[in-house]
Amino acid sequence: MPGEIIHSRQSQAKKFNDVGYVKPGRAGYNSRLSNQINWRLEMNRLIKLSFIIAALCVAAPTLADDKAGKHFGAPFTDAKVVALDKAISDVEKLASKTIKIEGEIKDVCQAKGCWLVVTDGERAVRVSFKDYGFFVPKDATGKRVVLEGTIEKKTISEMHAQHIAEESKEKTDPSTIKGPQQIITMVATGVEIRD
Repeated sequence: MPGEIIHSRQSQAKKFNDVGYVKPGRAGYNSRLSNQINWRLEMNRLIKLSFIIAALCVAAPTLADDKAGKHFGAPFTDAKVVALDKAISDVEKLASKTIKIEGEIKDVCQAKGCWLVVTDGERAVRVSFKDYGFFVPKDATGKRVVLEGTIEKKTISEMHAQHIAEESKEKTDPSTIKGPQQIITMVATGVEIRD
């Protein structure tokens, strides 16, 4: 009958096809009911799909390469990797070139994370971040790091050197620093800290 109303779930279930959708009913109530059921089935599928996508997004970082770490600043370019000792000994030659150096974080600014010191175990380079544009975690001491930027030798004032000592985790007594200090420094555009 054209105006037949479905009274039980059994008769509703008979209307499902092999894909899981309700077969289009006759005009009136049956047609509206099949549209509602189809809409609910589609919404359930979309909700399940969104949970799967969310789970993959959360799991993706753990599925990534073990060498990858937390990146700060601009993405790395294809700049040449230079050993830390070579960068220090050739600082004048490398002064205007963008390079990458690797090492271990020896110290980090304890006020904001606005600078760090990288070492190869013997030599060290003080690193600031371009345009004060990003910071690193204050608890990063001892972690491996890759840095990209420009390196130079410069002289800093006694006051600036004392300020750095105040922010240092090493807690060097600032009053022991006398006169201008010569340092090797890098202005980093990008930093990757590895665990």
